[in-house]
Amino acid sequence: MKNKMKSNHIHILLFVLVLFLLFSCENEYEVDMKKEHTVLHGLAFEGESPKIILAKTLEVFPDYPFNLQYYSQPFYTDNVEIIVTSENEVYTDFELHQIPIEISEYDNNKLSEEINYYSNDAFIPEAGKEYTIEVYELETYPTVKRSGFSLKSTTTIPEELPITLKQLPDKINTENLQYEPNDTSYNQVYNIAFDDPKDEENFYYLTLSTVICNSDFSIDTIDMDKLWNNYTTNSPDYYWLNNLKFYDSKISGLGDIDYENNIYELQGFLFSDIDFGGQTKTIEVEIKNYLYGTESFKFFVVELFHVSEEYYNYYLTLHTQGKTQEDIFTEPTQIYSNIDGGLGVFAGASLTTSNIKVIPMPE
Repeated sequence: MKNKMKSNHIHILLFVLVLFLLFSCENEYEVDMKKEHTVLHGLAFEGESPKIILAKTLEVFPDYPFNLQYYSQPFYTDNVEIIVTSENEVYTDFELHQIPIEISEYDNNKLSEEINYYSNDAFIPEAGKEYTIEVYELETYPTVKRSGFSLKSTTTIPEELPITLKQLPDKINTENLQYEPNDTSYNQVYNIAFDDPKDEENFYYLTLSTVICNSDFSIDTIDMDKLWNNYTTNSPDYYWLNNLKFYDSKISGLGDIDYENNIYELQGFLFSDIDFGGQTKTIEVEIKNYLYGTESFKFFVVELFHVSEEYYNYYLTLHTQGKTQEDIFTEPTQIYSNIDGGLGVFAGASLTTSNIKVIPMPE
């Protein structure tokens, strides 16, 4: 009798262990990057109609959280039905849009020259709400051309978080003095702070940049989405953006930064509140020799995305995949996905933006 009870206990323990392993790994997939997949990429940002991208491969790199550069044209166009629901709300009638992108001679020659995405201007996500997306082929589409895909996913939009941005007194550029001992130059210094919500796990994506123009301008007229993604424009004024993660800056408060192997890096900083949960997070940015001796007008721009856990997990694994995918000896990569029936991500976020015009602030 005791042996039988012991055997039953062992079976129960094994069953629980199997369930734990299944549920703990249900969103991790081994992905062969050389094969085609049904991929959905949709980021639901508070206050902005999402851009929903469908593609054949996960061979993509995020230039900015709103869009992607990708190496394959979407393979679903007029045969797609997209439905988004939340409580008593239902959104359909998503339309296909195409935006040309400027591809330079230094970019990968396999990059698409346009971003194709679906959107519905009536669908404007709200913080605190949960949204479910369903994507499938229309029944009217010819059977021989149908692949039979059906995708579904759910996410929640985090609350927007206020940030405080202050300019501190300039610092002498001691590094520059090593090379130009008779020419003193200065660095601009900025302090960024925000309060992390208590009693919950939080995730963030932060971008730091300068927007520059040869003539004076208002930063409120600038579409950061277009600048980050190199959209072509007919504007007579020429604006450009410098990503301070990689160039001309010293950043403290976000841990170590890998400057050497940044070709596949995210364009911003992805992090959680594991080290500062419920506290005020402070980040200092020192922009090297960024004002004196030039005729350009500049703004320092901070964009803080309060992102869902799905967003964090997806981009964390995509970042790892991006660093290794051109190694022909690399095994299939573990990629996070919350798309039932396919791969990719449907995730929520809210965005807080702040900026300061770059001017001298002597000590």
